[in-house]
Order: sequence, then C-alpha cells, then structure tokens
Amino acid sequence: MARPREFDEEDVVARAMHVFWTKGYDATSVQDLVDATGLKRGSLYGAFGDKRGLFLTAFGNYADGGLRRLKQAIDGHDDPVAGVIAFVGLVAAQSKLAANGQGCMVAKACGEMAGRDPQVKALIDAHNEAVIEAMADAFERGVGRGSFASGRDPRAAAAHVHCTLQGMAMLGAAHTPDARIDEITTELVAAIGRGAKQ
Repeated sequence: MARPREFDEEDVVARAMHVFWTKGYDATSVQDLVDATGLKRGSLYGAFGDKRGLFLTAFGNYADGGLRRLKQAIDGHDDPVAGVIAFVGLVAAQSKLAANGQGCMVAKACGEMAGRDPQVKALIDAHNEAVIEAMADAFERGVGRGSFASGRDPRAAAAHVHCTLQGMAMLGAAHTPDARIDEITTELVAAIGRGAKQ
C-alpha cells in the first residue's frame, strides 16, 4: 500500500511552475526545484517521475488557469465581446508587471520545447485551440448583440487576438515601456470592435 503524500501537491506544483515560468525548462535544475518546493529529490521523483514530469504538470496548471480566467472574463459580462476586451486589459496589465522575465509560459515553452518534445507541442496546440475557440464563440455570440461585425470571421479574429496577446506578454518580459504596451492594447481593442454597431 502506497504511503500517503506528506505534502501539498497543489502548492508544490505552483512553486515549481513559478520556477519553470521564470527560468524556462532547460535553465531550471532539479536543485532549483528542490529549493523552491522544499521537497527532497526522492519525494519529487516519487511524485512526478522526473523533472519533465513535474514540468508537464506545472504547464498544464498554467494553461488551465489562463483558459479559466478567459472564460470567467467572458461569462462575467452581458456582452461576451466585452468580456474578451476585459481579458485583453488583464493581459496588458500583467505584461506591464512582467519585469522578472516571466512573460507567457506557453509562448516560452513553444520556443524552447515544442520543436523537440511532441507531448509539450500537443499540450501547447490544445491550449491554443481552446483559447481561440473560447474567443471565437464569444465573437459569434457578439454578432447578435451588434458588438461584433457580422461580415467578419470570428475564428480568424480570435486567432489574431490570441497571437497579439502572446506577443504582448513576451514584450512585457523584455521590459518594453508601458506606453508601448498601451499602444498595442488600444489598437487591439479597436480591431476587436471594428465594424460593430455603435
């Protein structure tokens, strides 16, 4: 019979996620994870298999959290398009605070691991698809409210928004001035509302 774990797995994964998010996968050592989580190597290996196993769990939590915040923003507004715009504002605010080099963990993993790790690529692809689908659904529902132009492609618009937000997060990690983030946000919001009824 396996012994019950004597640690809070959710807390351990959150601490590990912060390390991977900040340093990237390759630059994170097992000792970094030991120091951040307070667990011994044997406990980490026993719970997650290896460094990659812990990364996959942490990455999944990060991606799920981002998608959950998007859906909460959409569901929190009578007009779903307004919810997407609110989420844009949230990402913009976070990008201004990304002075520690974190940026977007999904974009970072894409650049670092997607080309060599099929499982990581599959997770990234699934996350990106889920985000785009959630935004596209919001835009489709916005057509009936007049907040999204009926002649536009909701999915293409959603992909544009998602791509811009990932780029914005990386610019924030690169210490881009807040004024530039504000400019990008203003243009993106204008693009979302282009052609909508006033």
